[in-house]
Amino acid sequence: MILVTYSYKVPQELFDEYLEVTHKRIKPFWEGRGCRYEVYRQKDDPSSFLKLMFFEDEEAFRKNLLEKDEETSEVVALFRKFAQEVNRKVFKKVT
Repeated sequence: MILVTYSYKVPQELFDEYLEVTHKRIKPFWEGRGCRYEVYRQKDDPSSFLKLMFFEDEEAFRKNLLEKDEETSEVVALFRKFAQEVNRKVFKKVT
């Protein structure tokens, strides 16, 4: 299992649009590719978010996130339209 975490901020004025786009386009896209996709908002800072993406194995991670096709690039650009101060970390399950 590979876990990819993203911490980022979304400006308050883009918040509603971000949630709608995530719900209707971004999340279904990744889930359609076999990735569990979850987004959390920080309780004491509503502009801060944590996105978790779970990939079954290294191959699925590499194929879906690193070797971007045109549609993947479009979805990533859509996320980047809203996300600021993005910090990504990749973890591999050990137990």
